[in-house]
Amino acid sequence: MLLCNISTLLVSVRIARNFIHMLLCEYKTMSALALEATTDHLTQLFNRKGLEQTLSTALNICKRERKLVGVLLIDIDYFKSYNDTLGHLKGDHILQQVALQMKSCFKRESDIIGRIGGDEFLIFIQDTEDEKVINMAQNLLASLSQLKVKSCANQCLSVSIGIEISIPDKQDTINDYYNRADKELYYAKKNGRNCISHKHTIVKNPNDLQQPTESSDLKILNTKCAHE
Repeated sequence: MLLCNISTLLVSVRIARNFIHMLLCEYKTMSALALEATTDHLTQLFNRKGLEQTLSTALNICKRERKLVGVLLIDIDYFKSYNDTLGHLKGDHILQQVALQMKSCFKRESDIIGRIGGDEFLIFIQDTEDEKVINMAQNLLASLSQLKVKSCANQCLSVSIGIEISIPDKQDTINDYYNRADKELYYAKKNGRNCISHKHTIVKNPNDLQQPTESSDLKILNTKCAHE
């Protein structure tokens, strides 16, 4: 009788263990699918959907705790020219290098980095100061300009950055921050690119490198390389 009870108990334990294992496998699968749905496969940053979900929560926390929010919109200057001149595979490689550099410059756990689409990226910074946000943007601008687009010393990458910094009001949404940063990004492009715009004030790249301005300029630089 005792042996029968022990045997029944062992069978029940095995069934329970198998059931728990099945649940864990299902949970891991669902988690992996959820992560895939919110991650940009090329850069491994948040995609648009991932940004929408994450930023909404982060902004609500900043509203509640009255924390300063900084939103950076980053656009690679003349990216279409790189794609047209060097090919889409090289263009994808450039996007990956830019993403890695962003991760290197913005390492805080609270920093949120994502690719909105194409060559446009967004960085969300919280609980800091205006000057520090500008400094971090300058560091990013300078570090990205060190990336070589091709095996040519004169041909380096450049980006334009639009910044919105403020303590959010109750009615503020992520779209509000995006739209204000987007206006600054447009102003940066209008004023020569390879720079930062905040409150319609231009902050130049510390490296102040001369960047290509059109597809024709890329061809000129490639010609120079051939003779070096």
